[in-house]
Order: sequence, then structure tokens, then C-alpha cells
Amino acid sequence: MIDFLQTTEGIITAASVYLLVGLSWNLVFNACGYLNLALGQYYILGAIFSYKLESSWGIHSPFLLAPMIAISVGFLGFISERFMLRPLKDRGLSPLIVTIGINLMLLQLAKSLSPGLVIRPDTFVNGQISPGGVHIAYQELIVWGTAIVLTAALFLFFRRTDLGRSMRASVDNRRAADTLGLKVAGESENYGPEQERLNSVFGARLHITALRAASGPGIEFLEYLAPRDGRPYPPEEKANDLIHWQTRFLSSSADEAARTLRDGKSAFVSTGAVELQDGNAGFRKAITVRDPDGHAIQVVEQ
Repeated sequence: MIDFLQTTEGIITAASVYLLVGLSWNLVFNACGYLNLALGQYYILGAIFSYKLESSWGIHSPFLLAPMIAISVGFLGFISERFMLRPLKDRGLSPLIVTIGINLMLLQLAKSLSPGLVIRPDTFVNGQISPGGVHIAYQELIVWGTAIVLTAALFLFFRRTDLGRSMRASVDNRRAADTLGLKVAGESENYGPEQERLNSVFGARLHITALRAASGPGIEFLEYLAPRDGRPYPPEEKANDLIHWQTRFLSSSADEAARTLRDGKSAFVSTGAVELQDGNAGFRKAITVRDPDGHAIQVVEQ
């Protein structure tokens, strides 16, 4: 039984390390929109920097090593992202191929700084605990705690802060926001007696996302977090029904908007960009689609 628990302890430590690496992959992919295959080399380079600072400069304090390594490796990451990857963001597989090249460059840099293939630096915290005969080093406890704290902090950041929710909203429906030329201007979670009276719904709790274009008024999307028993739009709903409601956007080219929306697999109500000859509607061409929740969106060209 002791052997099983000791093996489990090692698995938890390895899983914590992989969790930290996985969080970085997830953050970079969702923030930048491409997969960075060089992330592992940044971790390796950080470990070698730590070894060199300890062995050559005699710096052994983790409170000094951690910020120095974070700044140095972060600077390399900033340079590669800003000048090598960001210009290729919307060019298909090009950023992925560049990250492979960055990975090879960092690997050669790591090899040139490393004295051997295997480096075993000193533990930065000595000692261990042995609950029930299972040996757990203090250093492993720090790894566990770091993984737990960072996971909880990121969860709260993306769920409870305006900046985090804005980032999450942009990632969840990046194509829709880009298609309409809108950017997330802010988010909030509203609840309480005033919100209930405003919506005439008892217990109303809303997630509100504000979007704005380069000019003109903005638009707010309301998601009811509570109550969750709202009925979806009837699938047979038509534009001449009393319950029909649509949001209208002005576009410089309805045809281009239609192509973009079709590429995004949007559900079309109209057959495409419909041209009106008489102009009595106030525009000459328009398309109507539905968002993922079934709401009608009309894009018009004057």
C-alpha cells in the first residue's frame, strides 16, 4: 500500500507540472489564435538560465531567481511574438511553422549554454514530510500549491473580472465579433433588486457584454445566468410574426458580409444578399442571419 501511495504522490507531482504547462498552452492559443510549439523550449531555457545563475553567479535564492528568469525568458517570448509571429497571425499555418523554427533556435541556444545533456540542479527547498510513511518533499508541495493557486486564480480572473470576461467573450465568438467589425468594450455581471425591477424578472442575474464598432453607437448582449428556464425562439418563427425582432447593422458591402458569414457557417434566413430595386426600405441590399441563440441579425448596405 505504501508503494502505491508513493507512486501516486509522484504522479500528482508530474500532473501538476503538466497542468502548469497546459495552462500556458491554453492561454497562448486562445489569446494569440495559433498554436506555439516552442513553449516547451522556453521552459527548458528557463531551467538552464536558473542553473547558470546558480552555478556561475552564485544566486541560490528562489525569490531572486524566479523574477530574473521570468523577465529574461519573457523578453525572448515578447520579441518572437511581436516581430516574428504577430505579423503572420492570419496566414494559416505560417505561425505554426515559424514556431517550429523558433523551437529549433531555442534548442540550440539551450545546448550551447548547457554543460551536459542531464542537469540536476540543487533543490531550492530542503526537507520533507512523511504522512503515513509516504515521503513528500517540500519542493513537491510547492509545485502542488503553485498549480492549485494558479488554476484557481485564472478561473476567478476569467469568471469574475471584466477584463477576463472580455477576453473569454472575444475568444468564444471571435469570428462573429470580427465579422461584424465589433470589439468587446466591456463586460459585467448584474444582479440584485434593481436588476430584477429593470428586467421584471425575479432573481435575474445577467452577464452583459458590450460591443462597439469604430464609430457610432454600441450594442449590449444580455445572457441570463439566472433564471435558466427561458424558452428558445420557435423554429417556425417568421419575419412577419409579432414576436420577430432583429438587430440591424450597416455594412459597406453586403456581399462581402454574406461570404464571411457563410464561411463562418452562420444560419441564413435570407437566401443571400437580396437586392431591392425601389429603395423604399432605406437600403438597397441586405442579408438576414441568426446568431447561435436564434436571434435575427440583419446586415444592410445603403
